[in-house]
Amino acid sequence: MRDHNGQTYGQAVLPRFETIQEGSQGLQLQGIREYSYESHGLTEREREVVSLVVEGLSNADIASRLFVTEATVKKHLRTVYKKINVKNRFQLVKEVLG
Repeated sequence: MRDHNGQTYGQAVLPRFETIQEGSQGLQLQGIREYSYESHGLTEREREVVSLVVEGLSNADIASRLFVTEATVKKHLRTVYKKINVKNRFQLVKEVLG
């Protein structure tokens, strides 16, 4: 998805961060607290999808990167939204970035 400036979520939300690394406990964002997945019970694949959403990739791009269908990405996202108690992609990114 793109904002009114044509930037993806990741570009719009993370312009000041050079790297995003996923550790065993959660996302490591330079300059931001580590986001813990443990309390939400996300699977490894759900964590991968969340990381790619935070980077600003579309569902189609995530599907291509993970070698799954776009429908599978959407299913993972619906599950993640329920587990983290958010309603959409924007709220997910906001929750992860704190």
